[in-house]
Formats: sequence, C-alpha cells, structure tokens
Amino acid sequence: AAKTNENSKEVDNQLTVYPNPSSSFVTIDFYAEINQTIQIMLFDVTGKEAFAQTYTSTDNQNSVTLNLSTLSKGYYVIELNDGTTRKHAKLLIVR
Repeated sequence: AAKTNENSKEVDNQLTVYPNPSSSFVTIDFYAEINQTIQIMLFDVTGKEAFAQTYTSTDNQNSVTLNLSTLSKGYYVIELNDGTTRKHAKLLIVR
C-alpha cells in the first residue's frame, strides 16, 4: 500500500504482517525513513518476550521474513523498535 509523500505520516506508522494467522513463516512490511538498526520482538499474552531479532532497515519500504515455527500457538504482539519509535501489530500462531 504505497502512499504519496504528502501522506508520509500515515506510511511511517504502517506495519503489515502476513499471513496472519500463521503456522511458521511470517513477513513484516514496514516503512523506515533512514538506514537504522531495528529490534524486532514478539511478546506472548503474558508480556513475556518470545522472540527477538535485530534487522538493519533501508530508507524506504522494508520486508522481513521470520521463522516462528518454534513458537507455541496463541496470540502475540509484534514490536518494532528503532530506539525512538515503537510500532506494534498483533499476530496469531496456529498449529
């Protein structure tokens, strides 16, 4: 869902996760303004960190595929943190 520059604020906060629900691999699409290190974390419903990975973004649209086949089924919150901004999305893992 590409947006024009006049809507860049809307793009900045966009975090797309698919497929959702997922049983193993999940892709996260997001926008970044600069090349930077992003911490990708998944938290279970109790708030416990279930997955963490570092990713170096490019200054535009980014796409990261994660292998989550080791996670238990259930709901998770995905957090992308660049040190300044946090973006969140919900994910359901099914088996």
